Amino acid sequence: MKYLVAFCILFSCGNIIHAQNDVPLTLYQQFNGKYGYTIIGNTQNEFDNYQLPPPPCQMITQSSAGLNLNVDQTIEGAYLYWAGIGDGSLPVNLQLNGNIITPDLTFISDINSPFEAVPYFSSFKNITSFVQQEGNINYTVSNLNLNSIIDLYCSNAIYFSGWTIIVVYEDFSLPSTQTNIYHGLKFVGLNTTVSVDILINNLNIIDPQGASMSYVGYNGSPNIFLDESILFNGNTLSNALNPPDNPFNGSNSFTGSTTNWNQDIDTFDISSYINVDDTQANIKMNSFYIRFISSIVTSIRSELPDATALLTQVTGQELCDNRDLVVDYTIANTNSNASLPANVPISFYADNTLLQTVTTATPIAIGGSLDLQSTLSIPLTVPNTFTLKIVVDNTIANVSSVAESNESNNEDLQTITLVSDGDITPIFTLQDTFCEDGTVASLPAVSDNGISGSWSPSVINNQTDGSYVFTPNAAQCASPFTLDVTISPNASPIFNLQDTFCQGDTVPNLPLISANAISGTWSPSGIDNQMSASYMFTPTTGQCAIAFTLDVMVSPTVTPSFALQDTFCQDEPVPNLPSVSNNGIAGSWLPTVIDNQTDGSYVFTPSTGQCASAFTLDVTVSPTVTPKFSLPTVLCQNAEVPNLPTSSDNAISGSWSPNVITNQGSGTYVFTPSDGQCALAFTLEVTISPNVTPSFTIQDTFCRDESVPSLPTSSNNSILGSWSPSSIDNQASGSYLFTPNSGQCALPFTLDVMVSPNVIPVFSIENTYCQDATVPNLPTSSNNAILGSWSPISIDNQTDGTYVFTPSDGQCALPFTLDVTIALPTLTIENVSICEDEDGNSLSSILLDTGLGGFNFTFAWFENNIPIANTLSSLTVSTPGGYEVIATPVSLGCEQQFQFLVTALQPLTADYIVSDDFEANQTIAVEASGGSGSYLYSFEGLPFQQSPVYTVLDGGAVSVIVKDVNGCYETSTTLTLWQYPRFFTPNGDTYNDTWGIKTQQQIRIEIFDRYGKLLKTLLTNDRWDGTYNSQSLPANDYWFVLHYKQNRTFKSHFTLKR
Repeated sequence: MKYLVAFCILFSCGNIIHAQNDVPLTLYQQFNGKYGYTIIGNTQNEFDNYQLPPPPCQMITQSSAGLNLNVDQTIEGAYLYWAGIGDGSLPVNLQLNGNIITPDLTFISDINSPFEAVPYFSSFKNITSFVQQEGNINYTVSNLNLNSIIDLYCSNAIYFSGWTIIVVYEDFSLPSTQTNIYHGLKFVGLNTTVSVDILINNLNIIDPQGASMSYVGYNGSPNIFLDESILFNGNTLSNALNPPDNPFNGSNSFTGSTTNWNQDIDTFDISSYINVDDTQANIKMNSFYIRFISSIVTSIRSELPDATALLTQVTGQELCDNRDLVVDYTIANTNSNASLPANVPISFYADNTLLQTVTTATPIAIGGSLDLQSTLSIPLTVPNTFTLKIVVDNTIANVSSVAESNESNNEDLQTITLVSDGDITPIFTLQDTFCEDGTVASLPAVSDNGISGSWSPSVINNQTDGSYVFTPNAAQCASPFTLDVTISPNASPIFNLQDTFCQGDTVPNLPLISANAISGTWSPSGIDNQMSASYMFTPTTGQCAIAFTLDVMVSPTVTPSFALQDTFCQDEPVPNLPSVSNNGIAGSWLPTVIDNQTDGSYVFTPSTGQCASAFTLDVTVSPTVTPKFSLPTVLCQNAEVPNLPTSSDNAISGSWSPNVITNQGSGTYVFTPSDGQCALAFTLEVTISPNVTPSFTIQDTFCRDESVPSLPTSSNNSILGSWSPSSIDNQASGSYLFTPNSGQCALPFTLDVMVSPNVIPVFSIENTYCQDATVPNLPTSSNNAILGSWSPISIDNQTDGTYVFTPSDGQCALPFTLDVTIALPTLTIENVSICEDEDGNSLSSILLDTGLGGFNFTFAWFENNIPIANTLSSLTVSTPGGYEVIATPVSLGCEQQFQFLVTALQPLTADYIVSDDFEANQTIAVEASGGSGSYLYSFEGLPFQQSPVYTVLDGGAVSVIVKDVNGCYETSTTLTLWQYPRFFTPNGDTYNDTWGIKTQQQIRIEIFDRYGKLLKTLLTNDRWDGTYNSQSLPANDYWFVLHYKQNRTFKSHFTLKR
């Protein structure tokens, strides 16, 4: 069913008229000056919707387009438009170069298809500052995703989406123009031929030359169109890309694209269809099939001023009963391309009453302004509140004295309010309630809103209520003000609080509200239970209450004192605890009796009413302790003995008997504790042992680097100990001391070790021989008398080898290594070539050289294994073949062999690969074969080069020469390439002043401007100087069609730069 519907849409199944609703195009922006514009953008449609079979119903979500302005073109405005299916609620989070874009405005058009009503939208965003910042870059619109709703549009094939950026730039090389941008969303056609008129107004035309009109349209197609045209003031528009009967065809005049599917960005020359002094024009769209237009841009030469008025300040309205106002204002001529002349009228109105008309005294330049001032008298017939209006360049309503580019911006408004007597009420921020005898505020002579005056009475009385009247001074337009003051009597706070305490007693919190409900704060904030003091209660402000003082008496706490013993030995007799302290404090103890078995605390609690504190007696009961000592009980004879300490390890002091240990014999020593320590006596038994000498069985002579034994930590007679040094050094002689571990009653032992150095064997043996030469026997004794054996035992005269001499045991000598080299006969192979012609005749000879000149060798030469009568070191040959020479040394050295393979080179051939016609950076690539395989190349007579590739800057005949590097062969040809210049600069400097295509063949070139107008026809070797009707054309892109070889044509464009 989908394809049947598509067929009906494409080829019409009936004459059906449906309702429609769209948004007319209106003027959005106007630029007056030396301005030009360009439009960039892209479609999101991958195919033309109108083709059979129908393409996939889908659209891409991202596309890009590049902006490329000249350096002297300054961006003044940039406006992003995007359009497509739906009501504009999609896409969500549209992005421009990664920045989320929300529309400033969205236009919606509804059409009723044969099946259902469907909307289309065009959205708009001012992006001037963004494009000014980014400049010439690629702009990418992404997230333009409408595929979620596309199924509603697939059946009628009217689906599209795309975007454009209209860029207006200032270029001082351009003439003064008026550039207008119109936008909305207008459509035409719905399976019946429909005409839609679009009126573009606010034009001012002084010269039609160069006038252009561009539009952005959607849903156009080169495949299906009927009764289609665009008329400007009744004239059918067309150009090279847009035929008269198919202007909506998916083309882009700014890029030359014809595959801008279902989106048109087209530009037309309208210079022949407008007249001087025109102020509006009519665009008529005709089409059987639906086409949309979302924006139109016109650029027409114009020179007009633009007068604007701005009220900047009005003074005098704040004065009482004053009707003379001083008005400051600015008259400007900003969005213009002509100066504003002098004597332009300026009128002032109060509501609709004309107050005054003045004129400008001097002209105002383009972009300039005048700051002026006028005094206005307001008639009594005008109410105190009115609208002040300033109007410039209008002598009567809607009639201008000077033609302007914009007649709708000539006035400014401001609401004025005049002040009359009694209109102003004084405003005061004053307290109106006080406490009796409280501090009262002074009455100010000036109100909060600046009214001066006097009070009666002049001072507030803090004893009684009263009214106080403020009378404004004259000439302030102010009315009197009355202040009513209330005076409240004071109350005394009442508290039920204890006022006597013992020092350290728990005291109550001071209440913040009295018994008679007066709130406040205390100072100090809490009762101190350490000393007597007074506490002041201050009522919170606003309660009309007086302060209250609480006097508190704090009696000091007395500590009972006792003369009691507090340390005892276990089981010692203890005293009774007294019921009255030494300082007369009576009380009781708990526990009541001291226990002589364990430590304890005994608390004396004073009887009540004495302001005395409790007393604690801490009693320590010490158990009977046995002294402990860390003393040796076994010592070696004559060893150092420790002093006997007067204090034990567990801190018991006392004395010894005897008081010194002897190291000559065993004995008994008694420690007696000093009095008062609850400790017992201690006895030390000491034994004295005789000393032993360690014995060892250890080797004491070694060769250097010989493996040495570890030193044992236990002697033969079981004495344990350590050595210093800890191991034997096999590099030098030394002494090693064994020290027995403590506690063994043993003596130290010394080991003296002798280390002898190693000797290197020395031999007088040659280490290089020719293969098969006679070699000597290997000796079993070195020159320095070291005996030993070799491995291998004899020298091999066939191959290189290593021979190791190992000294016999017991000599303290090192092994010796002999590296023997056996020199083989050398073989040198060299491949060389000679040149031959096509008949096999030699064109050159070559020298075969061994490089062994002189008389140290004899030479034997062979050709293809056949001897040659030549005994020299070199041979000159001119025929291919295999050559060999054997060089035998006369005395020293080894035999050398040389082999030469002489081959004949094949003749040189070359193929040539050329880029396509008119391809940018055309190249010639040469593929050579034959010869030596290494070649040199010359192009267009230039010096020879190694690269076979050459880039051609201009088209025409190109000569090519290829030669072999050895000079044998060379070939040449001439190729024809087609190319055209991408730009030219007709500025009279003799460089690139004209444009044309170099060739000797017959050609014809037709040159067009961007609107499709034929400017020039060129024949072979003709040139174009950038003029039309003897007038120089502006810098721009120009299109051409080339007719050349065998009825072929080529279309492209180039740039005229100035």
